Amino acid sequence: MAEIRFFDESFGGGRKTPLCRLRLDIEEISVSELIRLRVEAQYDVEESRDWRPLEGSPEWLRAYAGADASNDRTTLDKAVEAARRGLLANAYFLLINGEQVRDLGRKVRLQDVNEAVFLRLIALKGG
Repeated sequence: MAEIRFFDESFGGGRKTPLCRLRLDIEEISVSELIRLRVEAQYDVEESRDWRPLEGSPEWLRAYAGADASNDRTTLDKAVEAARRGLLANAYFLLINGEQVRDLGRKVRLQDVNEAVFLRLIALKGG
């Protein structure tokens, strides 16, 4: 059984506590499906299949999902697609076990313990 630890980080921000940990009985996973698991971990599910971003959702997820302060609801599928577009648009980098991945279809062979780091880049302010 493989364990995946999800981290949200910003460049230079240092290692933080994992957002969550999942145990999966699989040997490999696609980058696309890994992103789906990350988004699901951030959301509360309701019976209506509407999903609400949790407090502290990353800005890139809100921006790409089209959520704003007045309407903070989106469907899970839209949020997952937004996160996938975010990776392709370099809104964040995805590091799996220390290796950067960009291809959504790529299959990643899982180890006993795995780290998926969603690394957000922050623009430097010039002076």
